Parts: sequence; C-alpha cells; structure tokens
Amino acid sequence: STDLGCELSSLGVQVHGGMGFIEETGAAQHFRDARIAPIYEGTNGIQAMDLLMRKLARDKGAAAGALFEQMRTSIAALPGGPARDKLAAAMTGLTEATDWLLARVAQSPIEAAAGASPYLRLLGTVAGGLLLAKGAAAAARRLENGGNGFDPAFLEAKRATAQFYADNILPQAAGLTAQIREGAGSTLALDAAQF
Repeated sequence: STDLGCELSSLGVQVHGGMGFIEETGAAQHFRDARIAPIYEGTNGIQAMDLLMRKLARDKGAAAGALFEQMRTSIAALPGGPARDKLAAAMTGLTEATDWLLARVAQSPIEAAAGASPYLRLLGTVAGGLLLAKGAAAAARRLENGGNGFDPAFLEAKRATAQFYADNILPQAAGLTAQIREGAGSTLALDAAQF
C-alpha cells in the first residue's frame, strides 16, 4: 500500500501540474510524506518477503484465509454494480495467487519468493479498493439521509474517489496475479551477478 500511496500522491501532483509541483496546492507535500513510507519501516522488498515467508507460510495461509473470508463478506454487503464486480474479480485473483504461492512455498521457496513483491502489492491493491468501496457506500448512505452534518461535496468526493480507484487502479490486480504466477521463470533465469 505504501507503493500505491507514492503513485497516487504523484498522480495528485500531476493533476495539478506546475502548481502541484511548486507547493501551491499542497499536493507536493503529500507526495513527499508518502515517499518515505516504502523506506522507513523496512524496504517493501523485505516486507514482501516477510509477508510471504513468515506470515503466509507460517500457518499455511490460515490467517490469510480468515482475512479473505471477511473481505468477501464485506464485498458481498456492498451495493451492486460494476465497482463491486471489479472488486470481487480482484478478490478472486488474490485468492488464486495466494493458493499458488502456498503451493510453491512448499515445493520451491525461491520460486515463491520471486512473486513476493507483486503479492504484497496485490494484497494492498485489493484491500485498498475494499476500504474505498466501504467508504463510498457509507458516504452514499449519509447522502441519502441528507448528509447527517457532513458536507455533501466531501461525501460525493468519497464516491468519486472509490469509483476512480475501481476503474483505474483495481484492474492492476489481474496483471499482478499473472506476474506472481508467471514471473518467476524469467527472474530466476538471471545469474546472481546480473542483478
């Protein structure tokens, strides 16, 4: 998720153009704040290996399975529509990638390790989409009830942001799933001296 924070805050700078870059909008400060996150808690590569080898493999995916069941329940509770369908498809890809990695950890840990970074990103991408969708659903309920003291523009922005993410970021889940399953061969074909 920290990589996504960098990408999305960079997109915010880009949207504002030169004004975003020179501090006029505050977007550049968000980018600087987000940029340190992939570094200061251990690089994301280390975090990815920890997720795969120490978290996922430790209990053969039991904790991940429990989390995924909660996520599927939350997805099912969302209002129907294309955004929910995209989230459900991404969740299916996450589940398939998890099962594939669990099988590879047992058979070929190095092959599984080649998929650790895209797996971390996949999990963050799907979890972020779910959280945004839940926020959008809550905003829609508040709007239906007159806002309940919230600024309607703020609530509409929650909905628009979640839709943007569903349309533009969440589709990356399919590519990450493919990368996890298919990327190990070419990665491991390189000699260690070539890295």
